[in-house]
Amino acid sequence: MGIYSTAMEVVMEVTGLSPAGFFTIIAMMVVVYKIVCGMFIRPEDFELNQKKSQFSWETSRRKS
Repeated sequence: MGIYSTAMEVVMEVTGLSPAGFFTIIAMMVVVYKIVCGMFIRPEDFELNQKKSQFSWETSRRKS
């Protein structure tokens, strides 16, 4: 518990935010990053990913 409480104290001192607020902001930043990066995928890559997921779905369906 010593590391946890020390980390929470450091977060409070450095950012001035509560630990819950700090980690919520970090999580939201990761989500926004993933969404923005997903918007810049090339159409060819998107089609390739669709074909891969369709293939894996069909093969798993045949096995069952």
